Amino acid sequence: IKTFVDNEPILEICFFGDKAYETTWRDALKPNPPHDWYKPSKSFFDKGKYPSTTVNPWSGEQASFEPAAPFDQEFYLIMNLAVGGNGGYFPDGIGNKPWKNFGSPGQASRDFWKAKDSNWGHTWKEDLSRAFAIDYVKAYDLC
Repeated sequence: IKTFVDNEPILEICFFGDKAYETTWRDALKPNPPHDWYKPSKSFFDKGKYPSTTVNPWSGEQASFEPAAPFDQEFYLIMNLAVGGNGGYFPDGIGNKPWKNFGSPGQASRDFWKAKDSNWGHTWKEDLSRAFAIDYVKAYDLC
C-alpha cells in the first residue's frame, strides 16, 4: 500500500504474515530509493487523519494486531472514483458546488442530484476515453 502526495510516493506499507511494516521514501525519484523498514508507530486509522467525530472501529477490545488493523486479516480492495463529499474536502462557497457540507444526513446527495441538469450533468460525457480505467493490480503475496 502506498500513500502519494503530488504523485510522489511518501509511504509504503508491506505485510509479512500478520505483521505490518512501513517505510518513508526519502527520494521517490530514484529508481531504488534508500529506505528503512520499521513497525508502524501509529495505527493506520490515526495516520488517516479522520475527523475527530469519526470513531476508530479497530480500537478497544477488538484491536488484535493494532496498529496493523484492519490489514491484519483478509480484506477486499475497492477501487473507485468518488465525486464530491461533505467532509470538508470541498469547502462551501467555492466554485459552484451544489451542496453544503453539514446538512442533514443524505441532503448533500439529494442536492447534488437535483443540480444535475442545471449544473454538472453536461460535464459527464459518454466518451469512454474519459472513463476511470485501471491498468493493472499487482498482488505480491496471497495468504
